[in-house]
Amino acid sequence: MNVSLVTWARVLNITGDLQKPEEPWKYTIWHLRTWKGYEKVKDNSTSVLTTSSSYTACGLVGLQEEEEYILAGRMGDNGEISITSCDLALPYRQAYPEDMELLRNLKYETKKCESS
Repeated sequence: MNVSLVTWARVLNITGDLQKPEEPWKYTIWHLRTWKGYEKVKDNSTSVLTTSSSYTACGLVGLQEEEEYILAGRMGDNGEISITSCDLALPYRQAYPEDMELLRNLKYETKKCESS
């Protein structure tokens, strides 16, 4: 998984129509904490997350408004984040303490997270 952003975020708004697969699905998210890509997306800011509205094109259309997730995706030059169903989209309430420790290491101890 080649991602430029890993964040804990709350979904504020969803824009999309499953009947129009040619149009992207857009989520407005509020970053509660960011482990990777912090310099581009500070905590307590909002971003637009885009994905295909088609399941067959790996679209991630199952996120719910007002729910919190651990998300991994790619930050575009325009500030939008792209994500697919192959990227990480874990409901925050399902994250274990060990998962949170790994994310902390990603932000503060990057040498431990690099592969040799």
